[in-house]
Amino acid sequence: MITNSFRNDAEYFSSLLDSRTPFCVTRYGDGEMYVFEGRLGKNSVNEFEFNGQEHLKQELLESYEHIQENYFVGIPCKCCVGEENFNKMKKLSLKDDDKLTWANIFVNSNFNFFRNSMVPLFDKYKINIVAPGSIENLPFKVNNFYRVGYNAWVNNASVYDELVDYISSNNIKGELFLFCAGPFAKTLSYKLFKQFPDNTYLDLGSVFLRELGLRPNRGYLNGANTLNKVCIW
Repeated sequence: MITNSFRNDAEYFSSLLDSRTPFCVTRYGDGEMYVFEGRLGKNSVNEFEFNGQEHLKQELLESYEHIQENYFVGIPCKCCVGEENFNKMKKLSLKDDDKLTWANIFVNSNFNFFRNSMVPLFDKYKINIVAPGSIENLPFKVNNFYRVGYNAWVNNASVYDELVDYISSNNIKGELFLFCAGPFAKTLSYKLFKQFPDNTYLDLGSVFLRELGLRPNRGYLNGANTLNKVCIW
């Protein structure tokens, strides 16, 4: 944990955004945990499926174990996956606590803080987003949109090359890259931050489902009690 507090970690990332300090946050929930365990099938909300492809598992594991300055990994907390799974995922990360945060860092009781305090800071950047749906209703201006669909880590793998070409050809520094693309978001964030550490990369998951024109299939997006849930370490 960076700050030993669910809200304070979110505030810390907000301060990095505000100061335009490049960093990367990747988040791994129960779906990624099941991939590490070799479980096959679709995840619970049908964003992706895993059919045993070893290269996908290894690339995801590399992103989870990666250690680099200002590279932060969100892991599933004990209140969401149980203490045994939490301890297993924490050990698997190979990281000290100061490089770990919550997989749910931008949602649950932090969601309103994210929307009201962090999203306005996006205006400090040129923004590039990898996501499904459409971008017309997002609360910020998008510089480049890379549309992906279901099972993006298989069906839209070429997006990585497009991003590398954009960053390298234009010597991009100081831009913000947002990812809403299941496990593909983790491997993209990891590889790009490793290659181009002068930008900021955020794995945001489901936070903009409604604005992207997709079904808001998370409780916190529909006013459920999880909006009051403070995840614990």
